[in-house]
Amino acid sequence: MARFRAEQMKFVLDSPVIVGETVVAAVSRNTISKNMSDRHISVTGAKRPVALLVKTDDLLIAFNPSGASMTLDDVERLCSGVISQFESVADR
Repeated sequence: MARFRAEQMKFVLDSPVIVGETVVAAVSRNTISKNMSDRHISVTGAKRPVALLVKTDDLLIAFNPSGASMTLDDVERLCSGVISQFESVADR
């Protein structure tokens, strides 16, 4: 019985939420898994936040879903270009 498994993963900036002068958005890891055997095919997906970005006035901070601080460099390593993408939305 032949089996096949493939997985794709990417990091994305979710839609920001704006409350007054504060902008919040999550950076999420999206994963799609495809499994196939002689008799079955299945596809599953998962979306999990890995970082939260919060901007108020000129202050931009990041933390993980457990509440621990993250540097902006940490977030950039997960998803290159995400900080400038977030700031372009937050500065509107």
